[in-house]
Amino acid sequence: MANTSDVSTVERVLNKASLFFGGLSALALVLMMTITVVEVVGRATINYSLYGNYELIGMLLVAAGPLGMALCQKDRSHITVTLVVDLLPPGVKAVLKSIALFLSLGTYIIITWKMTQLTISYYAKGRGGISADLGISLGHVSLVFSAGALLFSLMLLLHFVQSLTQHSRR
Repeated sequence: MANTSDVSTVERVLNKASLFFGGLSALALVLMMTITVVEVVGRATINYSLYGNYELIGMLLVAAGPLGMALCQKDRSHITVTLVVDLLPPGVKAVLKSIALFLSLGTYIIITWKMTQLTISYYAKGRGGISADLGISLGHVSLVFSAGALLFSLMLLLHFVQSLTQHSRR
């Protein structure tokens, strides 16, 4: 079994990484909002539209989601509906939590793996992995998604291991 100081070190590193990625996610959302405001004001006042705005907003959206998910998992601030779960005994809740973490982890490992494969294929294509309007590398966007997905998967793994160790102490 892992030493508790090793686990706390891993947890500290993951927490710092999730804060950094969360900040990048917030920056992506601010950029999306700014581009949208400029687009709306430009169209309404001077009949001007930003070239490639939909493409850029789409890419920022693809980046913002997975970059912020690890921070939400760290803080356990995902939206949950506990109407039925609140009625269950604490032991059953703990087991269901572990099962949910395990299933989430398995799902996100698959998503991370598939996005990593997609990233590799984009980089292998060279010019084939370039966006149509702005010429942005789709490999870069996919890499950001993959990095966020990997961090989220690691955070899920940490919480799953913690849930198992809590069960073993009981």
